Amino acid sequence: MTVWQKLEQWLAAWPEMVPLARDGYGPAPDQASLMAEGSRELDRWQDVLGNVTVEYRQDYSLHLCLAREDGRPELWLERLGDWLLRQSALGLAPVFGDQPAAEGVAVSHPIQVKRSPEGTAVYKMELSVTFRRRYEAEHG
Repeated sequence: MTVWQKLEQWLAAWPEMVPLARDGYGPAPDQASLMAEGSRELDRWQDVLGNVTVEYRQDYSLHLCLAREDGRPELWLERLGDWLLRQSALGLAPVFGDQPAAEGVAVSHPIQVKRSPEGTAVYKMELSVTFRRRYEAEHG
């Protein structure tokens, strides 16, 4: 299972989560969509046997289309961010790499990126997943 798929499943597990759209950007009202923003190698180690451990960071943006009702979106988004951080801190987040103790999730403060006259707004929240993968050297 890919990091993206694990992240989607994890988000869907939050009891208050709205449905995740599969068609990319532009979620409909009371829907969300997850978009990959990039992946980068942060560090690399090699042991004496030639095995390599690489630390990666993958960035995603979560776009949420919510009704603008008396602070509901902001409170909802704050609860989602708190839930994600708490799950990560307690080791309840999915395992993305080979070394769960070295993993982490970062969540940005959500920003409003679009408003509609119909009373909805699209919010964007950045999610970053840091994890390590170990690659065994081939000895032939």
